[in-house]
Amino acid sequence: MFEGTREDLQKRSKQIIVVQVDKPERAQVLLDGVSRTMTCEGNCIRIESDGDCDPAQINAILVKAGVAVSQLTTQHPTLEDFFLELTHTPAVEKEYAVR
Repeated sequence: MFEGTREDLQKRSKQIIVVQVDKPERAQVLLDGVSRTMTCEGNCIRIESDGDCDPAQINAILVKAGVAVSQLTTQHPTLEDFFLELTHTPAVEKEYAVR
């Protein structure tokens, strides 16, 4: 159960920063240590942030090192995502998987 404002709910969530670059391997090396969770798929790097990663700083690091950034966006969980996270119970999934 959660009680609080929308802002309180957003503070609990993780921001996802998505960066599309021309040199994904180089970008990952440059951004190592920026976040504990970073994944790469094709030319897109997804960085999970607790609010400690600044998209402008990420862009500056990459551009300064000669990595072309063609897109940089931030994504926040939707209200539906929050609901699913709050109501998610592994025991229920196991019950349905057994049936």
